[in-house]
Amino acid sequence: MSERRKYSRILAGFRSSLWAICAALAAFSLPGLPAQAEEHKAAEIPDGWRMTPDIGWKQGDHRFDLRFTSRNRWERWEAQTNNEDNIYGGRVRVSAEYAWQDHVRMFAEGQWAGVYDLNSTASGAAGLYRANAHNPPGSSVNSFRVYQLFAQGGLDSDNWLRVGLQALKNASEIRYEDGNWNYLKNKRLGQRLIGGVGWTHGERSYDGVAVRMEQDGHVLHFYAAEPTTGVFEIDRAYKRQKDVIFGGMEWTVERGTWVENTEFGAFFIGFADVRDTQDVVPPFFGDINVYTFGISSLGVYPMGPGNLDVILWGAAQVGSYEDRYAACDANPTVACGPLSPGSRDLDQLAWAGIAEVGYQLSDVWSKPWLRAGVNFASGDSNPAQGAGVSGGGNRNTFFNLLPTNHMYYGYADQVAFSNLIDLLVQLKFSPLPKLGVELAFHQFWLYTNRDARYFGSGAFERRSLGYGRSPSNGSNNVGQEIDFVVDYKVNEHLGLAAGYAHLFGGGVFSRNQTFADEDTSWAFAQVTLSY
Repeated sequence: MSERRKYSRILAGFRSSLWAICAALAAFSLPGLPAQAEEHKAAEIPDGWRMTPDIGWKQGDHRFDLRFTSRNRWERWEAQTNNEDNIYGGRVRVSAEYAWQDHVRMFAEGQWAGVYDLNSTASGAAGLYRANAHNPPGSSVNSFRVYQLFAQGGLDSDNWLRVGLQALKNASEIRYEDGNWNYLKNKRLGQRLIGGVGWTHGERSYDGVAVRMEQDGHVLHFYAAEPTTGVFEIDRAYKRQKDVIFGGMEWTVERGTWVENTEFGAFFIGFADVRDTQDVVPPFFGDINVYTFGISSLGVYPMGPGNLDVILWGAAQVGSYEDRYAACDANPTVACGPLSPGSRDLDQLAWAGIAEVGYQLSDVWSKPWLRAGVNFASGDSNPAQGAGVSGGGNRNTFFNLLPTNHMYYGYADQVAFSNLIDLLVQLKFSPLPKLGVELAFHQFWLYTNRDARYFGSGAFERRSLGYGRSPSNGSNNVGQEIDFVVDYKVNEHLGLAAGYAHLFGGGVFSRNQTFADEDTSWAFAQVTLSY
């Protein structure tokens, strides 16, 4: 049996097992995921047609809703180049939903997305939009696609099953009434490993099944899915990536169940990518089968005149990963030459951790919230071990799966959660009731300078791994980044935002002769309309 057929059978078995688990759970309890959009209790809405809080109709236990969102953004990118490029992009989503009580939900959402003024000198995200435009490649790209299309059924609003094209975001299955809790849950824990990369105009979706069960403060969340194309690939978005699949389970103990003001979690995610190496560009060199196990805790505690928040998260990773070795990855004095003559089937053995702490004075002017922390993901201090066609050994570089890294490791988006140490200091405050301000500082180092710098957010099109890597050039210092974002909520339908991010590149960039400049900057202004 050929290696390709062998791994195809492994993937088929992996897929069948995951779907069987979810199907069995569904048959037992008919649960699923909570709705991503805000839900309105049917009892609070009178029968007949309405125009608020959305456009819809209700008759008894039956309800139909129409929703509309539009986001338009100007961006300026200058990433390791001396050229500044301005681009304009946006997306419009229209959704229709039918619901019967809390038991049945049918949901469809279409999306138009477009990006314009993509010059040949475009860098950063602008360069990625241009590089992944197909029809034809050029200065603009746009398309209309179905972003979500799923059916959901269950016993009630806490226990149900969802099947179809849907948004999946790990660690985001619980929503609290407290806004600060939701920020910590969804913006500091959620989407670390599975996310949609929603800041881009082609936010990734997932085709699969998800199950949610809740009882006595314990929430179980199961899922099995294939990621779609999208993110930076606009005109071919939302097509299944059939040889990439993942599945997992999350167990969350809601705050107050075991310990007052504290939530606990544990998770497992299995991931397989067995695309043909002839169809995918480097650094994809063969089959990837990794299994990630982790635990987390989140707490917010009254202390003095304010509240102390603490986040702890840890993960270990095992499995197998085919990779190839270039001499420059380990030895910065050697020019980047040919890769080793063949891929090595390595044992994946990696780890990652997060520790963040914050303190907010919620009863004083502007409600200042100061936070600090460290995020680290292991790298491989000996990437040359076992180099060669028949080589073996361990690969210690943490694999980031399918995350939304933009929220965590700097808005300039120059690093992934692999071979990384990120020291973070963040200040959030609200000088006016509808005005929010965020300031952040990152110090980035490589976990080891014998491994590469990694960047990306996971598979988003069929020709690439979704991650890139560049040599360390013998330096651990990736650089320092400052981020500044201000947002203003005009009313319940209209929001404004603007921001700036600048990465002052360290030795990893300044010693790289392929970069015209070691710095990266990103500026944006954005208008969001929803109804």
